[in-house]
Amino acid sequence: MAKFSNNYLSYFPKPSKLPKSSYDLVFIPVWLTKIIAPKFDKQQPNLFQEMILKFINVRQNDRRQIAEWLGVDIELVDIIIDTELQPNGWVYFDGVRMSLTPKGKAILANEIGEKTQQEVYYVIQDAITLEFWPRLMRKPEYVDVLEESNKIYIVKDRESGKKVKTFVLHESSDVSPQPLDHRKVLNIVDLHRSAYFSHEIRNEGDYHLKNIAIDDVELINAKSEPFYILTCIENTAKNAKHKIQLIDPTKVSQYGEWIDTLHLQLAEKNKAFADKLKSKLGSTVKDDNETVKDYEERIRTEAEFIVLMDYPNAIRIPQLPYYLDQVIAQKTVVRERRNYEDLRSLISQTQIVLEACFKYMLSQWPVEHSKIIPKQANKKDIEQIVLQRTMNKFSDDVIQKLCTVNPNQVIRATRYGLGEVSELGISLKPMIVANLLSVSDYSNHPLTVFEDYEEDMNTFFEICEARNEGAHYSETPVEIDVDDMLTLTAFTLQWIKNFTNKLD
Repeated sequence: MAKFSNNYLSYFPKPSKLPKSSYDLVFIPVWLTKIIAPKFDKQQPNLFQEMILKFINVRQNDRRQIAEWLGVDIELVDIIIDTELQPNGWVYFDGVRMSLTPKGKAILANEIGEKTQQEVYYVIQDAITLEFWPRLMRKPEYVDVLEESNKIYIVKDRESGKKVKTFVLHESSDVSPQPLDHRKVLNIVDLHRSAYFSHEIRNEGDYHLKNIAIDDVELINAKSEPFYILTCIENTAKNAKHKIQLIDPTKVSQYGEWIDTLHLQLAEKNKAFADKLKSKLGSTVKDDNETVKDYEERIRTEAEFIVLMDYPNAIRIPQLPYYLDQVIAQKTVVRERRNYEDLRSLISQTQIVLEACFKYMLSQWPVEHSKIIPKQANKKDIEQIVLQRTMNKFSDDVIQKLCTVNPNQVIRATRYGLGEVSELGISLKPMIVANLLSVSDYSNHPLTVFEDYEEDMNTFFEICEARNEGAHYSETPVEIDVDDMLTLTAFTLQWIKNFTNKLD
């Protein structure tokens, strides 16, 4: 079969920034067709901004009157003018009167009818499903690849020879691109524009978008050119409809039904990709004819059933049920496949599920105040403070191993527990140390309430070290024994079961 294309595209970070682990990198075969369409500019006013700009343009400077006409509180008008229109450079206020800046006039003129600027874009049709994507590309972003033994590698550095292996979806030999017409292109442009603004809509409110006329788009050349475009399989956020999905290959927007289900559409048409997704989901394949969609639903049901039966109080801790699902599923695939790439994922997920518990502990069993640790404390100071605060509940050896942490991260963790900061953003070990500072203040503290709490602390340390040694993208990762990691994961699940079952 003739090769589909020799051109490979990537809208991800530079190859040198790609992870050393390439298990989830995927090239999809697509056809690109060049068109002309209106330029998309995120510097567009939403409905309220546009109306206020129009009032200012006709020399209406009374903010209270503007608020009455819009049917909103004057405080909202003040916020829009002072924190949006002026910082955007659309409105000038001299202390007495407001006026539109040249930029504000240009923005408003475009909204009320001037012809928009045109740009070249590319329509995308994948060669697996033969569907047109609701995305456009401005220009091809080529990536350097190397072909060896029918395998494709992204070149990270030609001088050093560093490269990243990728998975390539292969199209059927008899496929050809579907024809395009103006109305189909117009629909794609409209869908792309909605996706393009979706992030702003979610974060800042609705955008007022002009309708696009059929005369606004033009097919430059109806001939479609073949390319491969890079994407990546990723685990989804908590409460997502699917446990995994593909990252938008065009990097336009991760929102919407199309990107939520693209992996399923491709898997239905490509068995090799379907098998890859099944291994990613992490469970035993019970039926070769089982679709990825059915398989994914079964895995979700099985994992959720285990969490429901064994961890009834997990819902008390933010994100914990989702993280437990991930660990339980990945533990199964590591046990069956014994693949090091799967093991690296299990190491990371095991630490993440513990981080959720220790983060919860910080706020439920907080320290007396955040000044327990001086601002200029070093690692030796942390060790002495923890030894003093734990009152000989743990051996010096355990404390010494755990206190090799950044003191500022421990201070931040104590402040988080007291509600002084809203975000944590640290790893497991400093969370453990911060929680140790309060064990003597509470008779029911989870770190001392179980019989083998000193041995538990040693095991937590092993889990931290396992991630440092084997799960980070270092140049010389240490091989972690599969059975040892499965034992650490089993301990984690049992400890979380004991911990959550004791929650009121």
